[in-house]
Amino acid sequence: MVGVGVLASVLAMPWGPVSGVKEVSVWVGGVQHKKLSIKNDGRHAIQGRLGDGVVEIRAGQVKMVEAPCVNQNCVLSGWLKRPGEMSVCVPNEIIVELQGGNPKLKKRLPFDAITR
Repeated sequence: MVGVGVLASVLAMPWGPVSGVKEVSVWVGGVQHKKLSIKNDGRHAIQGRLGDGVVEIRAGQVKMVEAPCVNQNCVLSGWLKRPGEMSVCVPNEIIVELQGGNPKLKKRLPFDAITR
């Protein structure tokens, strides 16, 4: 039983960055608010439409750890590890996105999914 708990806690820890991650872009209300180095661990308060959200950078990964929204989907989305991954707080209008990776693969479509 103890072994299962130890294994679960080890698997839940954030590990080092996946190659290519260079920085964290933070967008508020559709405008780029700031860029943060993925190498500088710490917490950063981001003022959104509803109030402050808090972004944490640790071990080359990033996560929205606090938000004033009701659903907390952005907080529950977990640690971002790969270039292009993002966490979005729609009510607070904050987007956190990992930047970097192979520049040849940076060409992106203007959408990530289509629904009907």
